[in-house]
Amino acid sequence: MKKILIVQSVPGWIRVLSEAISKEVPNLIEDITYTDSFNHALEIAPRSGKLLVITSNMFHDNYSEHKNIVPEKIIDDFDKDGNQLAKLIKKINPEAQVFLFSEFMSADREFLDGYISKTQYTPENIKAVLNTILKK
Repeated sequence: MKKILIVQSVPGWIRVLSEAISKEVPNLIEDITYTDSFNHALEIAPRSGKLLVITSNMFHDNYSEHKNIVPEKIIDDFDKDGNQLAKLIKKINPEAQVFLFSEFMSADREFLDGYISKTQYTPENIKAVLNTILKK
């Protein structure tokens, strides 16, 4: 089974996704970790094994919050986006798949494996999205 890391900069989306997953795909609950921080995601991402990341596109971290980050992983807040997170997570864990969950598709998407629109989100379709992604 893949580990799942959900990285959403707006805590309300973490709650929404957590509730939807608990209801629609409860068998995944133990495999999911949630964070609202770009830097924290880099700290906690599994270093090996199958990993699915569902990330925001914009972040507003203060890297002083997380002091265990390797210095080259500290990047300016203006450069923090879903594609940059995907790039760094894939350096940490080459097996990772990273999907952007955002209102808008990122202009930079070189390291992203897909896009899930927040504007088309419903609790029911999160089940379909997760099942599709997990089959890959």
